[in-house]
Amino acid sequence: METSLAGSSPARTRQVLSQWFADREIGAMIFSEDTDPGVDPDSSYQLAYKATFDPPSLEQAQVEVWVTVEGEIAIGIERFGRIADRLGVGCSLNQRQVFAAGHEPLVVSDSGLLGLLDLIADGKLAISVTLAPLVGLLGAVAVLPDGALDPLVSAGYSSKARLRERRNARPRSWRRLIQYDRW
Repeated sequence: METSLAGSSPARTRQVLSQWFADREIGAMIFSEDTDPGVDPDSSYQLAYKATFDPPSLEQAQVEVWVTVEGEIAIGIERFGRIADRLGVGCSLNQRQVFAAGHEPLVVSDSGLLGLLDLIADGKLAISVTLAPLVGLLGAVAVLPDGALDPLVSAGYSSKARLRERRNARPRSWRRLIQYDRW
């Protein structure tokens, strides 16, 4: 798989994701694609393609991959509403549809994108959530196994935003680490 950081075309990303999903032989995961996701008037970019990996269980991470017309890739990992449902805690209505981790569109290589999806599909992703009594979820950050972040960046995943390695996710009484199962 290529590791160039040049923006990929939406068609190329669609081909890469479809092939990756077919090769992984992932059981009950629902993989859906939208080649005309429409225009969001609140967005500063225009989407050309959207892929959703929707698991049947709250124990597996939900992921969305968005590709702009320029070929930049945005990733959304798990929504606060799903996390709140899994933990049985509160979550404000405006926060339920917000992604707990991920990033806005940027240049990501095929290898970097698939490297991140491999970690998630293999059940190596965790999310550290910040909880407050009577309020519920306040924030989250994705947590990867120690040593996983640098190889991911070397493969062309150009965002360390909201990603931490387990050794850097300091435990606190108001945080909880949620581990996700394999797809």
